[in-house]
Amino acid sequence: MTGKQKTFMIRIVITAVVLVLAVIFIFPFLWMISTSFKMEMDVFDFPIQLIPKTWNLENYKKVFADSNFLLFYRNSLFISVVSVAGNLVLSSAAAYAFARLKFRGSKGIFALYMITLMIPLQIVLLPKFILFQRIGLYDSYWALILPAMISPFATFFLRQTYLSIPMELSEAGLIDGASQWRIYWQLIMPLAKGSMVTVGILAFIDSWNDYMQPSILLRSVEKFTIPIGLEWFSTSNSSNYALIMAATVVSLIPILLIFILTQKYYIESIAASGIKG
Repeated sequence: MTGKQKTFMIRIVITAVVLVLAVIFIFPFLWMISTSFKMEMDVFDFPIQLIPKTWNLENYKKVFADSNFLLFYRNSLFISVVSVAGNLVLSSAAAYAFARLKFRGSKGIFALYMITLMIPLQIVLLPKFILFQRIGLYDSYWALILPAMISPFATFFLRQTYLSIPMELSEAGLIDGASQWRIYWQLIMPLAKGSMVTVGILAFIDSWNDYMQPSILLRSVEKFTIPIGLEWFSTSNSSNYALIMAATVVSLIPILLIFILTQKYYIESIAASGIKG
């Protein structure tokens, strides 16, 4: 067997292994979607049928008609969108300062900021609870929004992108009389569009899927987000698995749509932003 034949065989084996793994990982997702359209009596049929015997759209109607799912959707959308907007503004500005501006102690401050990435969320939950209770933000949207606006990872990720942009652009802008704000907004930001989209996607997913913080910082049912609302819905319909799967599918729609529509920028930014500086 020649070298080319060996390479070809290795590629076939790798492709087959990846295909098998892809099927294994995607099967639960397909089963969830299939179950959401089934009658309850058909959920646990064996062998498993991914195509329902009878298509049942009543599950989706009940999710919205007989529950507060629209309210949970509104709450999650508001919290996630405002969190992402604040995250992008603050993180991109901080990243620009750390990457493009020279000031005393910048490396030390950045190192201290990055150390916070090693602090588990569980450690700061109690201080957050006490703080927001004392300042009157407990059981409010802002108890979830304000902490989400500060992201060391987003700052680090955008800093790496800014470092990959030639410094000569900023120097040319300064020579032409542009301020740092104008250079940041008109020169650097357009070149970092892919990374900004990536940070926005990750921040949105993190906020949308957050279960731990809302479960501690929210008390009123009318302020519940999708993860808490989904648990509340599942508890209320514990014996109706088809209905629970329909609610789960509905809760995933925004994340799937956002990723499908923006995956081009996501992949490009991951490939382009190397570890630098």
